[in-house]
Amino acid sequence: MPKVGMEPIRRQQLIKATMAAIDEVGLADATVMRIARHAGVSAGIISHYFGGKDGLLEATMRQILSDLGEAVAARRRGAHQHEPQGSHRRHHRRQLRPQPGHRAGGQDLAGVLGQQHAQARAGAPAAGQ
Repeated sequence: MPKVGMEPIRRQQLIKATMAAIDEVGLADATVMRIARHAGVSAGIISHYFGGKDGLLEATMRQILSDLGEAVAARRRGAHQHEPQGSHRRHHRRQLRPQPGHRAGGQDLAGVLGQQHAQARAGAPAAGQ
C-alpha cells in the first residue's frame, strides 16, 4: 500500500525525470525504462500514475506550459512596472521573430521547452533575451 500523500510527490518526480530523459536523448528515445531510471523507480509506476507514456508526456507538457505561463506572467508584471505604456508590445514582437539558424523540428521544440522550463523554474532569463 502506498504511503498517504506520495502521489503528488511521485508524479512530480516522474515529470522531472521525463524532462531530464528528453533533454538527454530527445523525445523519440526517451523510453519508459529510461524515464523510470532517471526517477529511480520501476517502470510500472508510470502506468500506475499516468496510464502509460502518453499520459506522462501529456502531464509533462502541461507542467512545462503551466510553469512557462507563470514565468511569462511574472515577467510581464515586472516589465509593465518599468516600461512606458505601449513599449512592451514592440519588445514582445521582436522576441517572437525566428532567430537565424533556428530549426523548428520536434526534437528542437522539446529541447527548447525543456530549457525554458528549467530557466523559468530557476528564475533565469530565457535564451535569446
